[in-house]
Amino acid sequence: MLRAKCQTVLDLLGKSDLPEIRRRDAEDAVQLLRQYPVNMKKKPQFKGMTAKQAVKLNDKLKMPTLSEESVKDYCQKTSGFFEWCHLNEFTDINPFKAIRFRKQRKDSEAKNAYTQTDLQKIFSTEIHTNRHFRHAYYYWLPLLANLTGARLNELCQLHKADIYQQDGIWVIQIDDRYEGQKLKNLTSRRLIPIHRQLIELGFIEYLHSVKHERVFPELKNSRDGFGSAASKWFGRLKTKLGFGRGHDFHSFRHTVATQFKQQQVSHIAAGAILGHTLNNITYDRYGKELPITQLQEVINLIAPLEGL
Repeated sequence: MLRAKCQTVLDLLGKSDLPEIRRRDAEDAVQLLRQYPVNMKKKPQFKGMTAKQAVKLNDKLKMPTLSEESVKDYCQKTSGFFEWCHLNEFTDINPFKAIRFRKQRKDSEAKNAYTQTDLQKIFSTEIHTNRHFRHAYYYWLPLLANLTGARLNELCQLHKADIYQQDGIWVIQIDDRYEGQKLKNLTSRRLIPIHRQLIELGFIEYLHSVKHERVFPELKNSRDGFGSAASKWFGRLKTKLGFGRGHDFHSFRHTVATQFKQQQVSHIAAGAILGHTLNNITYDRYGKELPITQLQEVINLIAPLEGL
């Protein structure tokens, strides 16, 4: 994905020699990215086209273009590439360094958290009321996300060995120790106590019933990890339930963070469960891990889902 985004920007720049690319070129690329069609590679209208050709055609088609957050992401990844080129003396500057973007909204508004009414809607389908589903992950992934705050791919790539008892407490180990597992960053490696409702709903019994080393063996690894199929399935489900842009699987993570905030959970404990860095050298470098018993108390502050 990093390579693909950098390649798109380089295509828009249209210059073959790195030293020729200057600050003005980078600023022009930002403007072109704002006109770049979303999912261009998947749209038949743009098949075989270069990035510049797609921008030109989309000026007539008026199909959805990259959000400001996506444009910023493309530029940040390209800046990282040019920083490496600069360090290795392939060019004399990083033309994308410190390009400023106006914040469109508060960080907390980038994704919407689910309200209790939203959660009731999600968990009142036959998947959860009657346990009628094609794949087990239809049932367990939304529950796990809502009761742990873990990321989609972190859950999809779990091995059965990642779930065990420590000091008598069932925990989920988020790690990259098995083939194919990936972490978003260093602080993503953590232990999450299992919420009491997951135990009551039979999650441990489900694990024992799985005849495979992975928790959800039907999910296959791809370029973006093990979560691709699950992401597409939940996307269809949330649209069917009437949720629009801004609500997706990641919204469960925001829901958990919001509940922690409302319960006045310390940012240290919330960060330990969600895998967030504290941006504090005293805690990040020298602080010891919180006791698992303390994290269990925090995880159980997440409101149990009604009607299950």
